[in-house]
Amino acid sequence: MPNCVVCRTPTKKKCHGCSITPYCSRPCQKKDWMVHVVVCHRPGREITTADRLAAIVLAGHAESEDATLSDYGFVNLSCREDCVTLCHIYREVFTILDIKPSSLHRWRLEDTLYTNLLKAYEEAGTKVNLAHHAWLRQRSNIFDPATADSPAQLWSRDVISKLATHVVGMAKNSSEIVSMLMMASWPPYMKLCWDFYFIIFSGSKPTVHKPEPWIKFGFCVDDKIDAVPWEGPIQHLYAELIRRCTFEEFCKAFNTSCLVDLMDKHGLKERRLALAGAADFERILSQSPYHIPCVWGLKSLVRYPSEVQPSHLFPFGFANCRTEKDLMHLARVYVTLFTEKTIPLFRIQYAAEQDRLYQLVTSIPEFSPSATEKRFLRRALKTQNKTRFGSKLPPCYN
Repeated sequence: MPNCVVCRTPTKKKCHGCSITPYCSRPCQKKDWMVHVVVCHRPGREITTADRLAAIVLAGHAESEDATLSDYGFVNLSCREDCVTLCHIYREVFTILDIKPSSLHRWRLEDTLYTNLLKAYEEAGTKVNLAHHAWLRQRSNIFDPATADSPAQLWSRDVISKLATHVVGMAKNSSEIVSMLMMASWPPYMKLCWDFYFIIFSGSKPTVHKPEPWIKFGFCVDDKIDAVPWEGPIQHLYAELIRRCTFEEFCKAFNTSCLVDLMDKHGLKERRLALAGAADFERILSQSPYHIPCVWGLKSLVRYPSEVQPSHLFPFGFANCRTEKDLMHLARVYVTLFTEKTIPLFRIQYAAEQDRLYQLVTSIPEFSPSATEKRFLRRALKTQNKTRFGSKLPPCYN
């Protein structure tokens, strides 16, 4: 039986909208609704950029949707530290000041967002961080419309300049520098590494909203919600690795599945082994980036159901679902497996390759489906992957 995501009480009840996320009671669902609404299949209303903002700052949904960042001031900030501060301010707004996303949305449309935020901070007094109040008072133009020369655009160009300077400065010979001038002819893996360098250099990390680097560089193993959603131990590890190796070394290691060896070579083995999910992190980086198991795409269903590619789901029984209700039912089963039973992903991958998903699911001691659910699972999990795909399932982002 799954546990309520809020209070951890065992429950059979689910969100009335998506029928996936478990809640033991209406108060628990109401408490989590501000975060859950952006991933719920049936939220019952239009999702606003204020809703997405709340998900970013409260639950670490580190998406980089331009509209959200533009509507709530991030594009008018000139450095990463200011972005962190604004993120903390919004967390106070939602938690301590108890302002709802609907209010932020209305204030933004009325062009009174800045004045109402200042008023809320002034009325709160010492309940909030006074440094945050002072920071906000000094930035009256934070919600001005973005322009081509907005601080965020200038910041982006500055990051690119610093990144290019770093890569050239770390080059060991002239051929590496010449290679930098031939970016248009780079193979796809080098372009992916360059995009990844830019993400890390800007103090951020890949998310499921950019799923290829999120999976191929191992960020998919991290379920922890970080205080600052675009940071985290894996991001810090890569930032240090980039400071110690050349771009050519990094690209070669990525393309040959040797990033783990590169980290260890540059003295980062201890930090790598200290990561949560270190074994899965090493397993992903040690596999070919062109053959990452598609079970990692399935895993993203747990936290980001709207981002899952159908091709990642078909080998796991979703092709046998006849209705949307069946899809939601099977999704609930996998959410339970990932969040409550902690079954290793490689076991799910192997079972799918052998067409034995039903046997795997029903063999879990703590999982006790009803007779009706067993009949559903017997039908849904009756895959034909060996006939369709052979001995291996199609990879993530070949």
